[in-house]
Amino acid sequence: MKNQHPPDDKTVRVIKIGQDAIFELIYESFLDKKDQFFDVESVSCISSWAIDWENREFIFCVSKNSDDTPNSLHDEIDLEVVMRNIPDTTDTMFRDNRYREYTQNELIELSEKKTENF
Repeated sequence: MKNQHPPDDKTVRVIKIGQDAIFELIYESFLDKKDQFFDVESVSCISSWAIDWENREFIFCVSKNSDDTPNSLHDEIDLEVVMRNIPDTTDTMFRDNRYREYTQNELIELSEKKTENF
């Protein structure tokens, strides 16, 4: 670790990041706080995600990981399509009730639906 010291009174520290680093930051934050954001034990869950840069949307899903389930969502679930077909589940990540629960079948149906506007 570098020697930590605050900037002096004539210095401003700046970080500028591009699209890939923004995604990495969002994704890693969701992974790190999965238990808090989704009320789960992180080790017992698998996660899947997608991002839509054009519409500035991000979707992150968790589901139970058991011996008889794959390590990702069902192949018929297209998170990019689901993202366009559901409303935002919250307007802030710093409040309870951030997530909504769907069945795998509901997400498959949403993956097959024509895009709706919310």
